[in-house]
Amino acid sequence: MGLYHCGENRIEILPPDATGALRKPNSAFAEFPTEQFFDSIVTHELSHAAFDKIPCATGICPATAEYVAYTMQIRSLIHAGHSDLGVGMNLDKTIENDEINAVFLMMAPDIFIQKAWTHLSQQEDACSYVGQIMSGKIRFDFEAP
Repeated sequence: MGLYHCGENRIEILPPDATGALRKPNSAFAEFPTEQFFDSIVTHELSHAAFDKIPCATGICPATAEYVAYTMQIRSLIHAGHSDLGVGMNLDKTIENDEINAVFLMMAPDIFIQKAWTHLSQQEDACSYVGQIMSGKIRFDFEAP
């Protein structure tokens, strides 16, 4: 629904009516009004733009980049007046760093989104935690053994 073109400083986003129509009824973002969902996509892609210049030891860091983008997208929805995602998150279960990985991202994106938001919510200072990610101190992607 949106795409940040790495290195080109360009974002493409489908129009709001198209993003609303493409949402799957059981997705993590299914319940949000189209206008707020569209705005959250803008936030998601701007997060990718901000992360684009952050060095990654493995060359690419998809889990880390999407962690930042999805958690900022959810945060934008919460600031728009939504209390939670309503996707069955268990905030009582501690999400470990190794659960934030490219396998969940590619194979089960809604689970990745849930884990990412729950993980960030469990940090003592979420803003500082994201700052550490953006400074390159925290990564969820590792080289294959």
